[in-house]
Amino acid sequence: MFTRRLFLSVMVVLVACAQSVFAGDEVRERWFVLEMMGERSGWMHATVAKNEEQIVSTDRMLIELNRAGQTIKLIIETTFTETPDGKPISTSVSKSFGGPTTVTTYTFRDYGVHEKTVADGRVTENTHPPIEGVWLTPRAADLYLAKRLAARADKITVRTIDATTQLQPLMMTYTDFEPTTLELLGRTVKAVRCKVVNSLTPTMSSVEYIDDRGEVLQSETDFGGMTIKMMAADKDLAMSDIDAPEMMTELFIKPDRDIPGARTLKGATYLLTVPDGEIADVPTTGSQRMERIDDRTIRVHVDAQTFTPAGKVDIASFTESTSMLDTRDEVVIDLVKRALDGVTEDPVKRAEVLRRFVYRHVRTKSLGVGFASASEVARSCEGDCTEHGTLLAAMLRVDGIPSRVVSGLVYVDSFAGAESVFGYHMWTQALLTIEGEPRWVDLDATLPGSLDYDATHIALGMSALRDGETINGLLQIAPLMGRLQIAVESLD
Repeated sequence: MFTRRLFLSVMVVLVACAQSVFAGDEVRERWFVLEMMGERSGWMHATVAKNEEQIVSTDRMLIELNRAGQTIKLIIETTFTETPDGKPISTSVSKSFGGPTTVTTYTFRDYGVHEKTVADGRVTENTHPPIEGVWLTPRAADLYLAKRLAARADKITVRTIDATTQLQPLMMTYTDFEPTTLELLGRTVKAVRCKVVNSLTPTMSSVEYIDDRGEVLQSETDFGGMTIKMMAADKDLAMSDIDAPEMMTELFIKPDRDIPGARTLKGATYLLTVPDGEIADVPTTGSQRMERIDDRTIRVHVDAQTFTPAGKVDIASFTESTSMLDTRDEVVIDLVKRALDGVTEDPVKRAEVLRRFVYRHVRTKSLGVGFASASEVARSCEGDCTEHGTLLAAMLRVDGIPSRVVSGLVYVDSFAGAESVFGYHMWTQALLTIEGEPRWVDLDATLPGSLDYDATHIALGMSALRDGETINGLLQIAPLMGRLQIAVESLD
């Protein structure tokens, strides 16, 4: 189950909420308590360091989660360096999700943005074109928000960037301003209550309480039935004991009826529903077709035997080497050579051999590992579905087979004390030529031996894991957390 991968999207929103922490000319630090589902789950520490040449804004966040009895720490730190007049110099993000720390630094240059990622001692570098459009650095965004608040604007839109989103510009839109008071650190303070929408998760909104300079006092974001709360605090309170909330079992989905023989099921139709609002379209893939019933309901048919033609595909997107799928890694290359030694040249058979090899290679099936890259998994031989999925995708690419990962759901008879439920899952798709046409074929490396993809897999999002889109793929799924309902319409 890739629950902690989904939770990355929650952290992105929280980091974005902290962008307007400082305003005016004051330079200082602030602490925040983070709560999830009413339980203390972590803290955030925001600082600014300023001299005549540069301003450095840093946000460091720690969150602890409980996954079926295993506690995992998620640590993310973002740093933005700019000149006093608002010119960007560099920004970086450091991430640790129960495993090795990965640090990505983006340096802004006249010709574009230079990216350098250091993960487990390995270094990868890329160059990207300049970011399109007008956007504000963190300090400039703070000052702009404060200025617009002072002018009593009805709507304020701030366009900025954040390293956690691989520099994809994001829009923070503030509306519905309402003067109020807030109980904070034992005293009553004046505040402005407002609605904030992040362009990366436009179907969800946050309620923020800010002061007249735009500094965040409190923020609440509802991810379906899961509320994330951030409150200004002092250091002692922020660093007090954490009671890690259970995330995995809380997100299991109980369908309206059991599915017998799930691991060998070859066809099924489901109704996916949300209780309110609108459910987003799910992807149509080689094995999955979608039909919209109404705003809240879609019908999904899964055929685990017949894969429809893929049509035109940008092959380069699914064969390139990325930070998550480093096809230049000597260890990954060696694994492919070992797995395919003496195997026929038929890509379909080679893909299946690689799938079974990955299942055996990831010897320690663990929920305590973070969202590891293929290179990390190749060395550690440990992980859950995300680690199986990324390693298989990388090995397929090394063998010249285009690949991508799928984020979705899978039905399990029994898992972590729950029975007959759908849990969030990840698997791999390979682009293979069948009957003369390229088709996306699903491969689940978490299943042993001849067991493979079955019709209880429901795809919700897909990703090539390109540098720059890792987080974005998660944000498609975040609005469904805690809200999605599944009815089994038919089993073929």
